[in-house]
Amino acid sequence: MLMQRRSQTRLLAAPLVLALSLCLAAAPAALGQEKAAGGGSSELVTVANEYVEILVNAGRNDTGRFAVYTTGGDPDRPEDDQKPLIYGTRDPGPWTSYTTVQIDGVSWVFGGPAQRRAGRSANYGTAVRLPEREGDAVVAAWNLGPLEVTQTLSFARSLTTGLMDTVRIAYHVENTDSRPHRVGLRIMLDTMLGENDGAPFRVAERAITTDTPLVGAEIPEFWQAFDDLGNPQVMAQGTLRHPGEAPPERVYMSNWGSLADGAWSFDFQAGRDFTRKGEFDLDSAIALFWDPKELAAGEGRDYVTYYGLGGIDIAPGQLSLGLTSAKEIEGSQDQPRPFTVVAYVQNTGAGDALNVVAELIPPREFQVVGGEAEARRSLGNLPSGGTGQVRWELEVPPGTVGTFTYRVRVSATNAESNEGSRGVEVLAPARLQVQVDALQRLGQADGGGYDPGRFQVKVTLHNAGGSSAEWVLARLAPAVQGQLRLVPGDAEQRLLRRLGPGESQELVWELRPTGQYDGNFYYNVAVGASNTGEPQRISRSIQVPRLQARLWLEPEAPSDAERPFRDGNLDVYVRAMNLRSFWGGSVVIRYDPERLRLLRVEPGRLLIEGSVGHWGEPDISQPGRVIISGDRAGWSPLILATDTFARLEFKVVGSGPTTLALESVALSAEAGQPPQRVTPSAGLAVQEDVQVWLAEPKTEEP
Repeated sequence: MLMQRRSQTRLLAAPLVLALSLCLAAAPAALGQEKAAGGGSSELVTVANEYVEILVNAGRNDTGRFAVYTTGGDPDRPEDDQKPLIYGTRDPGPWTSYTTVQIDGVSWVFGGPAQRRAGRSANYGTAVRLPEREGDAVVAAWNLGPLEVTQTLSFARSLTTGLMDTVRIAYHVENTDSRPHRVGLRIMLDTMLGENDGAPFRVAERAITTDTPLVGAEIPEFWQAFDDLGNPQVMAQGTLRHPGEAPPERVYMSNWGSLADGAWSFDFQAGRDFTRKGEFDLDSAIALFWDPKELAAGEGRDYVTYYGLGGIDIAPGQLSLGLTSAKEIEGSQDQPRPFTVVAYVQNTGAGDALNVVAELIPPREFQVVGGEAEARRSLGNLPSGGTGQVRWELEVPPGTVGTFTYRVRVSATNAESNEGSRGVEVLAPARLQVQVDALQRLGQADGGGYDPGRFQVKVTLHNAGGSSAEWVLARLAPAVQGQLRLVPGDAEQRLLRRLGPGESQELVWELRPTGQYDGNFYYNVAVGASNTGEPQRISRSIQVPRLQARLWLEPEAPSDAERPFRDGNLDVYVRAMNLRSFWGGSVVIRYDPERLRLLRVEPGRLLIEGSVGHWGEPDISQPGRVIISGDRAGWSPLILATDTFARLEFKVVGSGPTTLALESVALSAEAGQPPQRVTPSAGLAVQEDVQVWLAEPKTEEP
């Protein structure tokens, strides 16, 4: 958080002692100026709603860094309009908050390079996608060494206000390398409350104003910050634990200067106040760490946090009282659901408030974790203007649904008591219903393939519960490998960020048979969400026929007695369809040498892919008979082969009808296996001959 915006400081000519004193006085101002200074107009990508605005730097330097401002803020408090929540001016654009990705112990900063203090010494990658609007989000992506990292900034519903006044800060990290790497992530936010840069971080029962770590179980569901409970400019909130998302392992609250200078590790001194390192102004910031863990080749991982406005219900008085908790809670049918209640108490009187006590009065259905003794808590003495805070855990019994109100009463031996209340809605849990629709049988098309060649599986998801289903993951996969496969470009998994109560979503996959087998083929659908327990699993099947395999001769054009073939050269193709496990083979073809003279034989695409394959010299030792052989040397066998085996080019030397015949066919299924002669019982239909009508060849001019 930055409080002061300084103008240029000039040193005037003066006696030596005066000049020296001026230099010492001006040093912090010059350093502070570095954070506020800018030149020229900035390039920004922005997205806003009625509560908050996201500003992302799209300039040459500090690209991808962001700030957050209120627009309308809290609808009931006009004084928080157009205030910064994360520091970053429109000119020169946001630059003080940044995100570090640690890869095998090396720190990389997301986005474009820095010319100023924040993250300047770290490594930088190359842009994959410069910041741009995508719906109500701003998205950017960078290659950082062996990783591709995508930053998505979007709006989310606040835990405590229930409004879309919070920014979801998300990073997806993909390992594009062929080997694993140890990957961690740090998000550093230069937090700010309007013009206030030194407000304490309020965590559970502590108001933190000095370098403080939170580790593991110490990390709360949320933290809040405000300057004055009686008349706050802005009430900010960071949510650290959110359903379906991994919380950070460590959180550090410190001064911005230290966090700006250290891209991963930084100068941390427990108990030191938030004075900006090297200067004299309070400037607090927060860093969230997800510690390095192995990320396998091709694997992805998400890191998410939330920051925006906090919801606090305030009851003014000599003992001013503020209450906060989740606005909505997802209930459960089989287990109690706890949630946090925090009360802030400020002494607005002229003298100390003695023996201040706060008492939580829960709804009849709820219970205070720890029993009735925990409901009444002492805050000791509060000096004039001082603020204390206390936290409780309330438990919602299984099967509870509805809107409830809890109350908190505060009292002191020498001050008038006060009471406040806050409502919480307990929602019915999310309940996913899954419907699968697809064909039950495939046919065979006239051309020899499947009818249809691919089929759709439509999976309709419906949330019949009262809460949103979070991070819904649907997966479709064949039950047995080698029977069915997804069409190219189709992924097994589909992820939905949220499916609200009463909402439905249709997902479509396309499958096709491999052709290797026939029968009743099963595929499985699994659907679950982060807050709905074990996934639902559904199996379906489709009947797949055995395709008729064929081999035949095909002249380049049809002909008959009335329409004889008139060109000087005739191409005849050896065609194959639905050959299973094809690696190579040979065919023997007979023709009439009085009418056709063989010019050349070329391999077809069944045998040659690019320049790889084996093609034997055709055997033409007997007139009117050619033996053609070849195999896919250097390539794998084809599971289901449909293409050309060979092309024969003839010179037409006679006229009238003539017959070309497939005398024999031998095929092999794998390398090293000699071709086996095909018999009628082998399931291959061989069209043994084809007739061609030839016109009288043209007499060549002498």
